[in-house]
Amino acid sequence: MNRALAACLVLAALPSGAYAGDLFSSIDAVQNELKAPDAARRRDAVDKLDAFSADDARALLLGALGDSDADVRAHAALSLGKHRIGDAVPRLTAALGDPDLKLRAAAAEALGLVLQGPGANDPTKDAVRAAETLERALGDGEHEVREAEIGAIGKLPPTLSRRTAVALTGR
Repeated sequence: MNRALAACLVLAALPSGAYAGDLFSSIDAVQNELKAPDAARRRDAVDKLDAFSADDARALLLGALGDSDADVRAHAALSLGKHRIGDAVPRLTAALGDPDLKLRAAAAEALGLVLQGPGANDPTKDAVRAAETLERALGDGEHEVREAEIGAIGKLPPTLSRRTAVALTGR
């Protein structure tokens, strides 16, 4: 029997979802990978959550924002932004003060995305607090973080950007 035929027979005998190309096809599989001891596997699992709805990914992403690895946290922050998960705003705002520059930059970028989402015309107290924190964080010592913060401020809806412009310029 040739090798290609043998490989096909082995793959056909595997239970559905058991081959590598389908590893992240279910939210349960991603959830299991988020518990992996290897940070790279957890980071990849966070990235796979981008393919799921915000409702399905919300709890897992908020959990990943507390991961022990800064890279996993940064990827979780970006994914929370892509999903525009509004209840992440307080945690993303807090992440602007994290010692890791990648996480601070990712949190700023994520806030820019979340704050332009649903409810942008009637911002919550958390959204106003986030915009104010972005303003103050413009003094960050790392240019990558400042660039992300400027980008986030540029994405703010008019209800928040006017306040920010006045706070930054005094007019």
